[in-house]
Amino acid sequence: MADIFPSEAFIERSIAPVVVDAMQSARAVALLGARQAGKSTLARVLAGGPMPADYVTLDSDPVRAAAQADPEGFVATLGRSTIIDEVQRAPDLLLAVKARLDRDRRRGQFLLTGSANLRRIPAVADALPGRVDYLTLWPLTQGEIEGRREDFLGKLFDGEVPMLTDAPVGRSEYAPRLLTGGFPESLTRTEGAARARFFESYVGSILDRDLRDAARVHDPESVGTVLRLIAARSAALARYETLGRDAGIDGKTAKSHLDVLERLFLVRVRRPWHANLGKRQVKAPKAYVADTGLQAGLIGIDEQRYATTTDSPGRCSRRSSRPSSSARRPGR
Repeated sequence: MADIFPSEAFIERSIAPVVVDAMQSARAVALLGARQAGKSTLARVLAGGPMPADYVTLDSDPVRAAAQADPEGFVATLGRSTIIDEVQRAPDLLLAVKARLDRDRRRGQFLLTGSANLRRIPAVADALPGRVDYLTLWPLTQGEIEGRREDFLGKLFDGEVPMLTDAPVGRSEYAPRLLTGGFPESLTRTEGAARARFFESYVGSILDRDLRDAARVHDPESVGTVLRLIAARSAALARYETLGRDAGIDGKTAKSHLDVLERLFLVRVRRPWHANLGKRQVKAPKAYVADTGLQAGLIGIDEQRYATTTDSPGRCSRRSSRPSSSARRPGR
């Protein structure tokens, strides 16, 4: 992988070879994930090395205006292989991409990146089935941050018990990792206050801008409230009536807001594991914030508060059962 990542400042992403392989076998690839997770950086690095391609971003107002004004004409000007960054910002463009892919079946024509799940946006969900391979880029893992190959799950499935020989011991040792999370920008913020500002600005910008690209929401502040409530009780059962009551909305709206947050890769809703396939589908799912640093920022946890809320299991569980005051302020 040394030839793929020539810059020492770039953190190697485990998904990089998968993206390259997918572009060699599919007409187009969609690399999706939360804002600031590293999609654009990865795409640019790949385009400059193992996967030569032109690059355009719809975060640029002139580029987005051109794509919205004449989608087919815009696509016609693109090269043999092109990265279109933040493609969800011009949904009609995907229909023009579809038309080109139907006329030209060559592989590796487009790498589409998006900060919203294209498969769950009503305006574009039907545009690309069968034509695009979908991949998801989450924030950095601890293995990527440390520059180590991660094989924990593989060893477990092979029946090997991983042996930890050089890991620090104690909650205080891993607290900084939990509170920082895996967003690249968060890693550069060594002070807790600086990280808190980043996450506050991050959530605010998504609710102000990206939310309208993913769904028609009349009250963005209530979406922020639902996000903070989920952060305060992450890994709890996703009971929509309870969530809605605490957020001041009905259960149906709470479920809709949770779906939007999942489209934006801020929240993950996971079905429970059960040997009975039927029971997996009927039992209540659990909702998680997709990054521990983001969760900490949403509920106002720093290292000092983390230490005081984890000194005993009872205190931790009682405090995590309801949101902090910051979680109940939708405008924060």
